Amino acid sequence: MANIRQQLLSLQYFDKQSVETHGNDLVRNVPTLKNTVEYFTHPNGNRCQLLNFCGTIPVHYKGNQYNIPIKLWLDQRFPDVSPFVFVVPTATMQVAERHKHVDAAGRVYLPYLHNWNRHTSSLNVLVIELMSCFAQAPPVYARRPGQSQNQQRPQQMNNYNQPQNNNNYNSQPPQYNNNNHNQYQPPSQDNKKIVQQKTTEEMKKVLDTELKKISDDIVDMMKKKYQIEKKKRSIENTFVKSSREYDRLQKRKQDLDEECKKLTSWLEENEAAETIDVDNVVSASDTHAKQLFEVTAKDYAITDVLYELEEGLGDQYLDLNLFLRQVRKISREQFFERALCKKIEALQMGGQSQPSPSFNNYTQPPANRPPVPSYNSVPQNQYPNIAPPSYNQVNRFK
Repeated sequence: MANIRQQLLSLQYFDKQSVETHGNDLVRNVPTLKNTVEYFTHPNGNRCQLLNFCGTIPVHYKGNQYNIPIKLWLDQRFPDVSPFVFVVPTATMQVAERHKHVDAAGRVYLPYLHNWNRHTSSLNVLVIELMSCFAQAPPVYARRPGQSQNQQRPQQMNNYNQPQNNNNYNSQPPQYNNNNHNQYQPPSQDNKKIVQQKTTEEMKKVLDTELKKISDDIVDMMKKKYQIEKKKRSIENTFVKSSREYDRLQKRKQDLDEECKKLTSWLEENEAAETIDVDNVVSASDTHAKQLFEVTAKDYAITDVLYELEEGLGDQYLDLNLFLRQVRKISREQFFERALCKKIEALQMGGQSQPSPSFNNYTQPPANRPPVPSYNSVPQNQYPNIAPPSYNQVNRFK
């Protein structure tokens, strides 16, 4: 069997991954079907290369098992559209006339194909539906040598025109030789023939009922088998994902245990210490980290200064003009420190930081701003460049 993935490389399918998945499932569950690539002519005359699966499927009919030759073509839009299914009789076979689901050209029409759905339909279930349909009415029959077209009796055959079960069940009542019949005819022969015919018909009905029940059970079992295999693959995938998640959590647990040991060791060493050098509790691992510590400390210090200036203004230790000049000066310095902190963080993350706009392009407040009567009476957002930040504002560096 040729590899389906290699065959799909040269074909123009819209969803090659889905075609490969459906095809592999089909040849795995129905080994009698082989995948090939051939030219297919659409009803509108367009001709293109398509992937098809050609072979036989087993069908139980009247106590015997026969192999029905079929061919499944996958359209380029598969699985969004249903496949084309054909019955391809051999040279010694002929398509049954007036079949309910097969036309004279051998194309198969089923409700399952008509209601094809990308998410719920599959080629495996399609084969099961074909087996169930053909078990009720075979789509082909064999020609016997020396028999005319009108005398041909439908009889299901395999590729070699021989049933797999030697106990062939004849659907017609046995024929008797007229000479022998006349020679051994007893007085009640007519009644005996009537009884035999009735008995044969009753036995045929019983056997047909039992065989249909067995065939339906086989179809149900194959459907359940397909569902079980699908569920099995889902469980295996879930198990693999769970194993990966378990390994990741184990690695995380080991890292946390190591950090916990380091913290416990440090607490034991400094438990009896009267003073702790807070500057050495957390040390920088590289130059950028050390610089980030310094910039963050300056930012915190400036925030404390702004708070003290606000308190001084509220206690009337500072007049408003002096307060505004100091706040403007210190806020500008804090802006530069925070901009530098952003650049350091970008370097640590290994990303490209966006170019910061030139500070000279910022609109500066007018030099001779008229004084305001009170700090509390300044409207919000009137002087956005100099308004002091609230002390309770959450700092992004904390």
